[in-house]
Amino acid sequence: MTELLYLEDSYKEDFEATVKVAQGRNIVLDKTAFYPESGGQPDDRGKLVQLPNGRNFMIRGVKKLGDSIIHEIDEDGLKVGDTVHGWVDMERRYKHMRMHTACHILSSRTGVLTTGKQITFDKSRIDFDLENFNADLAKQFIALANEVTAQDIPVKTSFMSYADVMKNPEMIKLKYKLPPSVPNLRIVEIAGIDMQPCGGTHVKSTKEVGQLEFAGVENKGKDKKRIYFTLK
Repeated sequence: MTELLYLEDSYKEDFEATVKVAQGRNIVLDKTAFYPESGGQPDDRGKLVQLPNGRNFMIRGVKKLGDSIIHEIDEDGLKVGDTVHGWVDMERRYKHMRMHTACHILSSRTGVLTTGKQITFDKSRIDFDLENFNADLAKQFIALANEVTAQDIPVKTSFMSYADVMKNPEMIKLKYKLPPSVPNLRIVEIAGIDMQPCGGTHVKSTKEVGQLEFAGVENKGKDKKRIYFTLK
């Protein structure tokens, strides 16, 4: 099992770890701050520095496999037992943090369930379970979200048992997907705005998100109305 350092601190930029599995360019560490591609959020990039010789291995991809995180590096050379210092590309990570928190805020302003999302560095989208939808309504949702991001509202993380989460159906925001059935779930709470299980990375305050800008709409079906937005 890989210890997931980003769950406790999304701002963690570097860490030291031990190589537990080395299969060519696929590396498993005992702990990691690198976020794997999951839940519509892209994976992190960065590098692993082999200690003590200082050799750099660039991260080309990060995936989750069971309880382990697979780090794909750019060349062979790491072996089991090696100590490495990991460095996360924080420009990429921080943009994804802002985008992910923006998705939670925007979703909360619609009052309906989310049916999907995809975060990218430059533009993101969210799909909603709406029947009647148009660009004007989407812009209204964006404006409501910007009322939240104009404030300095804390974004907090905690852990809650799966049983307790399931007792609170209002915390389930995805229409087609229940939280994973694990003993404890990480909860992301934007005080007075939104509270839901989420394993992604987030900023500490809504003010860090910046301003959402409308970037388009698309009708993808009966219960999939799509809003595109960017951040300013």
